Amino acid sequence: MLRMAACGIPWTVLPKRMVARAWAKSQLEPRMRLLRRLPSAGLLLLVTVIVVLMLQSLLPAFAAYWTGAFVGSVTRAEGGGWLPLALLGTSMVAGHLLDASGSALRFLATRRIDGAQRAELTGLGSQIIDLTRLEDPATLDDMALASARPSADWLERTPGQAAVAQLRLMFRVVQAVACCVLIGRICWWLVPLLLIAVQVTRVIYTRNVRSVVRLWTTGMGLRRRAEYWYSQILDVGIAKEIRVLGLAGWISQHWRGNLLEHLQPVWRRSSELARRQWLTFLALAVTAVVAMAAVGLTARREQLAPGDIAEVLTALIALLMLATADDDTVLVQQGTPPVDALYRLRARLCGPNRTPPSAEPTPQQAPPRIAFEDVASATPAATGRSSTAVR
Repeated sequence: MLRMAACGIPWTVLPKRMVARAWAKSQLEPRMRLLRRLPSAGLLLLVTVIVVLMLQSLLPAFAAYWTGAFVGSVTRAEGGGWLPLALLGTSMVAGHLLDASGSALRFLATRRIDGAQRAELTGLGSQIIDLTRLEDPATLDDMALASARPSADWLERTPGQAAVAQLRLMFRVVQAVACCVLIGRICWWLVPLLLIAVQVTRVIYTRNVRSVVRLWTTGMGLRRRAEYWYSQILDVGIAKEIRVLGLAGWISQHWRGNLLEHLQPVWRRSSELARRQWLTFLALAVTAVVAMAAVGLTARREQLAPGDIAEVLTALIALLMLATADDDTVLVQQGTPPVDALYRLRARLCGPNRTPPSAEPTPQQAPPRIAFEDVASATPAATGRSSTAVR
């Protein structure tokens, strides 16, 4: 269906059910695949991570509420301002503690999920019967992706990192809802404008990251060939022959050519997107100015208390922070290809076309006879002085 639309068929001609199904497959299915990896972390650890993320998502709204209460008590010259201040300080200390403990818990969950993926990949590889399918270039590329062992490349992350990051992104919705509740108490009509601006900014940022990652994953064949040439240069067993035959420069040229052919499109696309960042910044800045001006006009017209103004502005800033670039979106997009590669390997190696084991032994064929006649070789260092001939 997406192919039909790309060929010029209008979306209005396509049934709405097909459009919804295609959207769900392209947007929701990769996220669901990541979430299905979470049980590999263990039930107790997963529940603990969820509780920590829930508390972290509610802390910004909690801090905004007690900030407003503290400002209100100070401006009213009441003597009970110490309680809101104590609760505000408690929320800040709790935030630091949750950040520290959450990082360790997420690291442990990431390692468990990555280990489960590697174990499944090892199981798939050990069950392969037809070696021709195992040595297929597409299979080798998918196995390199699904191994959950990122190289030094900055565009590859593990499935565990992506799954935990996807879980964190889901709890950002809770943070957005909590902040919108506080903003809606004063300026309810401002909530839809803020949500639209935040969502549009995040969609643009996600698509930009996804476009870079797709360029990188489509060049896995080039990366595999580059790694092969690189291993030939560093392999101890053939280092002597490479030096004697004068092949070091030739092999280095092939390694560099494949590596640049893989990464140059990624670099160009990244530079393009970097030059366009001012568009999202401008949209977000205009939204922030309009929102704060609206809060100021509403406060002036309705004679709002300073505490209410402080509460709304703090919640507004916390909500707009969700629209900024974050590592979780990058981790999700860069960690999705290994999970997709594992699903492709499941379909390719465990599908109905898998070659069954033969009950009868295959008759052995006589090996072909190879003969060398009038073949001569000479090393560059020995050219003009000696040569070796095989006849």
